[in-house]
Amino acid sequence: DPFRPVTVPDDSALLAWEDVLPVAFSPGAPDTDARLVAHRVAGNLRVLHTCEALEERRAERDEELAGAPETARLEQKIDLLIEMVGHWVSQSGSRPPAVVASLSAARLVWRTAGTAPPVGTVGITEVYPREGVAEAVRLPGKVVSHGPDGRISFAFQGLSEAEVDALERFVFRQHRRKIAGRRRGG
Repeated sequence: DPFRPVTVPDDSALLAWEDVLPVAFSPGAPDTDARLVAHRVAGNLRVLHTCEALEERRAERDEELAGAPETARLEQKIDLLIEMVGHWVSQSGSRPPAVVASLSAARLVWRTAGTAPPVGTVGITEVYPREGVAEAVRLPGKVVSHGPDGRISFAFQGLSEAEVDALERFVFRQHRRKIAGRRRGG
């Protein structure tokens, strides 16, 4: 059953990706209705698969740059259009402010300048994982700790196995891309 919640092991061994991301928190008990949970899972998988497709497209484009210059120019124009639309969507005011955040398959840690929700508060975090993607990943869970520097640690609860797998792949690709960028000097 792809919508059956799974338990994620202790996240101390899990890879995490740190970046500046739009993050929002909404307190309240997550949906328990099977249809609403299925809708959330499908939406999260759609967002994460869209991010994956855009990453694959970028990798393919980089390979094509060495091959056919005319195709590469066309690909660059399409990518520019995607990035412009993504930037326009992100600037439309519908996204929460971007904050320093660390995402793994088990938790989200972010810094807030505002009032932190109390430890034990359940709710949903919305994370916008990529500028070119208009939708957020909606992750249910609970605030498990606060740091003295304004960090909030939010452990995910009730994610499906498919969501955990997609999050793990997404975080791994982002981490790998960041390392590759450092090696190239950018």
